[in-house]
Amino acid sequence: MADRSWFYASEGQQKGPFPEFQLRDLIMRGTVGPDTLVWTEGMAGWQKAREIPGLISDPSSSAMPSQAAGPPIVTAAGHAGGTVSADLPIWELFGRSLWFAIGQLLVIPAPWSATGFYRWIIPHINVPAGRISVSRDRSVTSGTCSSRSGS
Repeated sequence: MADRSWFYASEGQQKGPFPEFQLRDLIMRGTVGPDTLVWTEGMAGWQKAREIPGLISDPSSSAMPSQAAGPPIVTAAGHAGGTVSADLPIWELFGRSLWFAIGQLLVIPAPWSATGFYRWIIPHINVPAGRISVSRDRSVTSGTCSSRSGS
């Protein structure tokens, strides 16, 4: 299924062809939903995306944040999406970095200052769709890491 070109129907028009990784990115973005009609070579006719085994892994996970629809950016490595970015408040970053550095110099509180800093910075890092990310509970997912828990 990985080397196929896929088409989907949106607003009465056929869109495509898309390589499978790009179609999966459209599924993650919410552009292609479980009820969207899709087709690839070898299929008798158009089918809903949820009816194709392995295309949409978990239909109950539609609580993913949808991004603006548009063509995904494909890098030389074949990943759809942009670059990894961080949304860091400058003064809070300065204070936490200073706290981290002092904690490392004093040696004894180093493990606590390090884990505190890492717990603060991880929710501020945004991983684009199509890249693999590991959440705090060590489950591997593909998509955007945007779990903003309180500061």
